[in-house]
Amino acid sequence: MYQPCKACWQSCGAAGDGARQHSILEGELKEIHVSSSTCLEARHDRPGNRQSTRLPVDVSTFFAVARRAISPGVRAFPLAFILLLGACQQVDYIEVTPRQVVLRQLNNTVWLQAHPMSHTGVYYPKVQVAWTVKDPSIARVDASGKVSPIKSGGTEVVAHVGDIVAAVPVEVLFAEKISVEPRKLSLREGQQAVEFHVKAYDYLGRELKDRTPTFRSLNQEVVSMGQNAAFPVYGGATEVEVQVDDLKQRVEVTVEGAKSKK
Repeated sequence: MYQPCKACWQSCGAAGDGARQHSILEGELKEIHVSSSTCLEARHDRPGNRQSTRLPVDVSTFFAVARRAISPGVRAFPLAFILLLGACQQVDYIEVTPRQVVLRQLNNTVWLQAHPMSHTGVYYPKVQVAWTVKDPSIARVDASGKVSPIKSGGTEVVAHVGDIVAAVPVEVLFAEKISVEPRKLSLREGQQAVEFHVKAYDYLGRELKDRTPTFRSLNQEVVSMGQNAAFPVYGGATEVEVQVDDLKQRVEVTVEGAKSKK
């Protein structure tokens, strides 16, 4: 039923961003256009009866769809097929990955990927997605979907395509408090090392077990550090600095010996 018209084939060309075919219905020439990367709205009108079919198609399936859009007996009436290119890319929902974002350090970033979809599962890669943050004091997002932390807390990053939105929860988990045991340390020359025990907590008071503290002796002639253990070296007094993320805490350390280091 649908055969290429020689004149149209020559004027349109065999290649292009769409496919054009002509059908001869009761001696009248009708046109149909379809893009392989979009969907179509095939509409035929007749007195007192307008029917429309819209769905995603590709060139290989278009003409089968067009035939189904035409009701029996339609040849008795004038036909008009109208294809709405681009505007027919109806987005019904947005798929965003990852579905949750957790940022633990100030230099952490996560790129969100948004896929505008039709209800039939067709992905529209050329549809532009806008990004916003519900609480911009917690995190920021740029036009590419890159999420960066600002301060501890929870918020959502939202993808927009017109009135269609999809939200992704974002949590920023900086260390907000640390505790160090012992809080004060007395050692003697020659004794075994004593370990420090450090805990870090987030903005809700939950322990952050994924943080690794660092230790620094302010005077290594008195105390030296091996991982989390303090080794007495020579008599005197100093401090050990404990750090988790940007938080620092100092512990006083005294070493008793035959001769104190002044």
